[in-house]
Amino acid sequence: VDKSNEATEVAGTFAWKEPETVPKVSDSGVTEYDVIFTPTSADYGAVELKAKVTVNKKELTVKADDKTRIAGADSNPELTYTVTGLVGTDTKATVFSGALACAANSSSPAGQTYDITKGTLAVTNSNYTIGTFTNGTMTVSLPELKVDTIQPGELKDTTAKLNGSISPASYATDANVSSVGFKYRKAGASVWENATGTVGSTFSAEITGLTADSDYEYYAVMTVNGETTEKTGKTITFHTEKAVKTDTGKITVTVAKDTAVTGNPEVVVSVEKGND
Repeated sequence: VDKSNEATEVAGTFAWKEPETVPKVSDSGVTEYDVIFTPTSADYGAVELKAKVTVNKKELTVKADDKTRIAGADSNPELTYTVTGLVGTDTKATVFSGALACAANSSSPAGQTYDITKGTLAVTNSNYTIGTFTNGTMTVSLPELKVDTIQPGELKDTTAKLNGSISPASYATDANVSSVGFKYRKAGASVWENATGTVGSTFSAEITGLTADSDYEYYAVMTVNGETTEKTGKTITFHTEKAVKTDTGKITVTVAKDTAVTGNPEVVVSVEKGND
């Protein structure tokens, strides 16, 4: 019996004759592609043939990128995403349309987080579909807090009131700032002294033991919660007043006529001096 025309199933693999071949969904079951079949068994040789293939949409994995916005900012940063699964020369621009969405806005408080969702993002290329989409996270962070040194007040010979401020003022709270204060010294001194203030949009500290009629310099300092580097304001110079002398004695002047002298009475001046 001649069995030369009987079909025999042979295990093996298919490969595109042209490696850059990229089947399209629209060609599924219609277009014939040049392929090479290589049998697993060494008893058979490879063969070239044409074949129609079923082309399913390729599933893409899409991840919204995490972002950070500053509290009080007018708008969110650009919302972007990462795609895995594109083939050939296809890009996000040629495959997708629409945009991601996030509910964070200018009123969103620092420390709050919001989901970055798919929004209107969609696949417009018929060869793909979104298989998996993962939300991103928008984190609302504090605006940059700045500390400034303000001119001192209540200057006297041995005391002064040092002043500072924090901006933006609405974020100058214990929840955001761990400490405020001042560094000060007599002009030319090598060591800076410390003075502590109370956290607020403006803060101050009374310092004593200064030298009268002398130059001093100081600057405000602040430490923001979660940060290790101390922020500093500009350096301001001030001059203490001259020493005020205290009257510790008295001078008493008494003027009287000496009536015991006949003719022309003499005027007698008596002076009692204290310890000044």
